[in-house]
Amino acid sequence: MDNPDWKFSLDGTQIILVHSDLYGAQQAYVNILSLVEGKEMFTIYAPIIRNAWLSQDGTLLAAANDQAVDIYEVKSKKILSTFPLVSGKEIDGVDNSGNLIYLQQKPNVEPIEVSSGPGFENIRDLKFAKDSNSFLNFKSSDKYCTLNNNASYACAQIQGFLASDGNYYSAEANSQEITLYRILNGQKQKLRSMNWQYVSFKNITATNLIGYSVGNDYLVLMLTIDDEYNQVITVNMKTEQIQNRWDWYSSYVSYAKMSPDGKYQALKISGNNEKRTQYYWLEGIFDLESGWFVWSGGNSDTYLMELSPDSTKLVEVQKRNNVSLLYYYDYISKQLLDYHEMTKCNVNSVVLNQDNSILLVGCDGVIQAWDMNKGRMITSWTAFNSPITSLAFSEDGTRIAAGSSSGFIRIWDLGE
Repeated sequence: MDNPDWKFSLDGTQIILVHSDLYGAQQAYVNILSLVEGKEMFTIYAPIIRNAWLSQDGTLLAAANDQAVDIYEVKSKKILSTFPLVSGKEIDGVDNSGNLIYLQQKPNVEPIEVSSGPGFENIRDLKFAKDSNSFLNFKSSDKYCTLNNNASYACAQIQGFLASDGNYYSAEANSQEITLYRILNGQKQKLRSMNWQYVSFKNITATNLIGYSVGNDYLVLMLTIDDEYNQVITVNMKTEQIQNRWDWYSSYVSYAKMSPDGKYQALKISGNNEKRTQYYWLEGIFDLESGWFVWSGGNSDTYLMELSPDSTKLVEVQKRNNVSLLYYYDYISKQLLDYHEMTKCNVNSVVLNQDNSILLVGCDGVIQAWDMNKGRMITSWTAFNSPITSLAFSEDGTRIAAGSSSGFIRIWDLGE
């Protein structure tokens, strides 16, 4: 039997399960399960069911097959009306009167700016800058770049990290000293140095800054020792002490993201060596002060992790059998809040707005906007002819930026 597609009802009290194939018998069915009463409320069977939606008052169910949509009365399970599928229109639900609700296919505004630069590709880490002299920061391949207010570019080919203040930083370390730099307008500006005695190993052969908490003054570094041994350490720049440390032989950090408040760090650790017969991994979110993981997992399918602006929510994207799986967690309470199989979207990037009410999902050229309070997509539009590799909201929510694998950036001004 196929894994069911499921979604929450608009009021969050019920779950709608859509089974497209019942034990290979070419029969499908829809369940409505009540979270309040803890029981099944409604079930219908049909030869083909591709999707289903419940009205806001819970009295009507719309079930789509390959040619039409049937509107059922939940109480009697009778079909009240049938609507043919309309080419070019995507269904978003059914209202309390039995009328279909269609998705808006593009935003009300067009992009105000289309930007690209010579040699740009695979735009990453888009972030609206808080500095008044710059507009947007981004990474292109191995270059860290600033788009200024006059639409000019400045890039630096330096290993760095995008911090919560919207700026890039880099660090260098040896056994005696750590130096922190800010990357701005293509230049590496020295901010401060800290003396330390890192006596565990004398030969630090590589330093990779994978996190910087601007307000708390924590640096998270991955150090390579003697070209073979990796350590991840958190350094408290105020006390000039190592806050916590992890040792991983022949392992590396394949993904790193810091919470906007600088308290938590999301990491995916991967590795393989002669002492282990299998590839292994660790993923989780740890508290920088205590060093303890507040949320942890271990899935090689994890593609990306995005932390919410209020540092409480996690959007995790896994890719399995060519299908993108989107998980939405409260990582403080360790609760799964929502889950979607993105069968029509190869997810490459996600971003939440300031109050976690809207999630932007970047697919192969298409941006989807999801209402996270209702757990449904509310609009979608084509942004590029190539995959979307990065997305950003401005802090006030009035602008959206998207970057593509072909090196282009588009910005939408949403207004007030």
